[in-house]
Amino acid sequence: MSDHLDLSNFPPTHPIFKMFSYEEFAAKRKSQFGYLKVDSGASVIRAQIVHKKKCYETFLEEYDAITTYLHDLKRKVTLKGCQAGAAEKLTDSEILGLFQEPGVLKARFKSLRSSKHIISMIQQEKNVSNSFDNSAMYRSCGLCNVPFDCTLDNIAFCSSVDCKLMRLLLDIWYRVVS
Repeated sequence: MSDHLDLSNFPPTHPIFKMFSYEEFAAKRKSQFGYLKVDSGASVIRAQIVHKKKCYETFLEEYDAITTYLHDLKRKVTLKGCQAGAAEKLTDSEILGLFQEPGVLKARFKSLRSSKHIISMIQQEKNVSNSFDNSAMYRSCGLCNVPFDCTLDNIAFCSSVDCKLMRLLLDIWYRVVS
């Protein structure tokens, strides 16, 4: 696996470079194709909310810090087709609200466009997430999904303890941030 890693997101003082050479695994591989890069770098992922394909919110903790509160974590929001600044403006309460009741999240942002060598600034409003995913069938819990062509009996009903626990955690998190 080490032949395929790009550790250029890690600081040179990170303990992993006691096992690997910083020059070989970070400096030479930075911005090179064909290497697997750790998006969070040396930060530890403490929580993640995935609310749609390619739309997620990650809470990171620096590798040398000890954080006991959620609001002390670094928040990184990624929404397909939305600029990072506009995605960061969406609050935890808005994102978690999609799990509570159906709705649509919209983001507003400005961007530069060029048409026939004329540059113009346009303001866009884009639906960045919603509570409906039409690529699969959701089970009764509202969290698990299965393909439409699934042939298992009683597939619509979910009795998983993990789903009940996840729903409980989502409800608690939503109450805390609201």
